[in-house]
Amino acid sequence: MKGNAVFLDTTIQIARFFREKELKDKINKRLSEYSITVTSSVVLQEFKRRILSEAIYLLNQLNDKGSYQAVSRHISNVLLHPGHHRKQQICLQLLHTIFEKENSPITDEDLTERAKSYLRTLLKHGIGFFLKKVDHLLEGTNCYLSQKRIVEKEPYKRYELVGGKSCSGTNGKCEIVQFLVDNHGKCKLLLEFLKKYPSNETTDEIKNSINFLDKFIEGQSDIRNDDPCLTVGDLLIALESAPIPVFYTMNYQESKFFCKFLEQTLIIRPNSPQKDDKIENHYL
Repeated sequence: MKGNAVFLDTTIQIARFFREKELKDKINKRLSEYSITVTSSVVLQEFKRRILSEAIYLLNQLNDKGSYQAVSRHISNVLLHPGHHRKQQICLQLLHTIFEKENSPITDEDLTERAKSYLRTLLKHGIGFFLKKVDHLLEGTNCYLSQKRIVEKEPYKRYELVGGKSCSGTNGKCEIVQFLVDNHGKCKLLLEFLKKYPSNETTDEIKNSINFLDKFIEGQSDIRNDDPCLTVGDLLIALESAPIPVFYTMNYQESKFFCKFLEQTLIIRPNSPQKDDKIENHYL
């Protein structure tokens, strides 16, 4: 698998579903160079948390407001706080994906019903769609939440993200701690590597990773209670991706540190469809 395999992180997997055709084509062209596409359990968990949980939110908004246009305005005008930026962007991407499927004029009423149908399909089959997009899923952390499904309590109205969104809420069933214990030596070396960088050259996510690894190495607390999937997801995904020589992402700021440590080839997909991928080789 290592000979011609590429690892896809959460940003690439989401883009393959919900970005414009031009960008999808660029991604697919890049992936055609590899015989095996690989992702991981934490990537699947992030897909569920970022995409499927927002699909539930949008479906609730459509039921409440009864209008696609009203929901679209709500997302654009209300979710303006910086803390809601990712939620707003994902919701807008989902809504745009629904709208771009229409090639002829359509009423708001029809668009609203089609949006509900699309979101229900996504909630019922999104995990299956995700898995079909890759050749192999690395178990890695064996993320407990990634294994849980979306339960339809009432069609178009009530859905449950089984297991919730956080490691601390799994009643000890999260196996991330064991994964880190199994990779204790690598975690210690990674911590030493990250600490070599001046604080002003790193990001908040990298600083969080350093603090998290410090706690783990020193055994200060049950790190499961720190909700690592929520707080240091990039770190966990990087460790899961270690067996794969090529890492494909739209998130350069954190990935460049991890790929340097893991000696992976880093492929960065720019946000603009007009730009080409950037490649950085970090292997020896």
